[in-house]
Amino acid sequence: MKKINSEVLSTIASGLTASFLEKVIDLIVSKNIIVNKIIIKKFFDFFDLFDSNLFIEDRSLETLIFFIKILLKNKIKNINIETEFLLSISLEQGQYYNEVCEIIDNIDFELSNEEICIVDEFISNKLKYITFMEKLPNLQDMLLDLQTGNFNSLDDFFIQTVQPILTEANNELKRIEKINKFSQKDFNLSKESLGNVINETIEFKKKPAAFVKTGIQALNELLSFGKGWEASRVYLMLGISGQFKSGFLLNAILWFQKWNQDIKCLDSSKKPAGLYITLENDINETVERIIDIKIPFDEEDKPLDISEYDSEDLTKHLNEEEKFNDDKIQLFFKYRPTRSINADNIVTMIEELSELGFEVRFLVVDYVLRMESVSKEAEERFRLAAIVDQLSVIAKEYKFPILSASQLNREAMRRLEEMLLQGKANIAKNLNSSNIGESIGIIQNADVVLIGQPE
Repeated sequence: MKKINSEVLSTIASGLTASFLEKVIDLIVSKNIIVNKIIIKKFFDFFDLFDSNLFIEDRSLETLIFFIKILLKNKIKNINIETEFLLSISLEQGQYYNEVCEIIDNIDFELSNEEICIVDEFISNKLKYITFMEKLPNLQDMLLDLQTGNFNSLDDFFIQTVQPILTEANNELKRIEKINKFSQKDFNLSKESLGNVINETIEFKKKPAAFVKTGIQALNELLSFGKGWEASRVYLMLGISGQFKSGFLLNAILWFQKWNQDIKCLDSSKKPAGLYITLENDINETVERIIDIKIPFDEEDKPLDISEYDSEDLTKHLNEEEKFNDDKIQLFFKYRPTRSINADNIVTMIEELSELGFEVRFLVVDYVLRMESVSKEAEERFRLAAIVDQLSVIAKEYKFPILSASQLNREAMRRLEEMLLQGKANIAKNLNSSNIGESIGIIQNADVVLIGQPE
């Protein structure tokens, strides 16, 4: 048993409740595929720190800890824990027999992914706390030496002292990381596992949440046999500067509301929403563009000048013309300055909307070049590739399509202008991957790349 400071153990033990420990037992005996050997070993290491006598004043906790340690000891040996095995264990428990029998009667063998993740996160955080407290004396000594200048060479101090301590701590923290959310979807080729994942895939494809109509029938056909933008995909619109990329993205979010009134949320308690994030045009510019798209002309068929109207008139006119229908789908527009947000910030926005009762079903980002990467790559080509890759993770995690845009390079601009002067049509088809601005990696990380050119 690993020796841990008694005060640290007492702090950890004070957070353990009977209801939580019962969930731990459910997890240990669960047949859920995400409960793998790594998780069991992590739980074994955690509960091995405790002696059931530490809870001697609470019979319920004492019994639960005692039983958990027995279960983990057998699980580590790859023993299949079925009901018959549990009953055989209960007969061996002597003074704990009655309590163990009651625990076995209440075991839930069908613990959900969400419940498993909650239990695992609790244990992971406690192990991280223990790791930090173990390293604390070394960290304090290191900081004291750094503050007092107790070293001959700063470079040597970082190489010989700081780096080994931080590397060791980081490696231990990675070892006890909580369950990766994507591991919840892991499967094997056993009949049960494969059957479950195939059934889940079929059911999702049948849902109206799996696709988003684009608003252009020909584009729907091009993308997915008439269904439109597909969930879990990242789509990139490429074009040269000033050729309506932002206009297309803005239209796309408006079309999402207009043509997808039948869309369903994965969480039936939520209302579907579209999220439009612009790092290109501020809110006033975006509002003006929306009005220009929805009400391009006034009563005299002249281009609408919004300065001649007040907000009440324009809002009323939009509603009377049924230009907006937020009964089923709400749209959210957010402006952030260039390089001020990354994929993690977008996840925060999505989660904040979820707290308000909305589930994002379509995300539009205007546009990739103006985002920042979570991983802070130094070179521009790596930064852009990483941004698209990070957006792809969001699309797959939340199961909705993401649409964004990027630039074609100067050579593409030259070729397009040359072909326009020659009177050629459908000229975008003459471009290829060599005409992508800055990074070929954005093509490799996106699911679908479109090249748009007004003619």
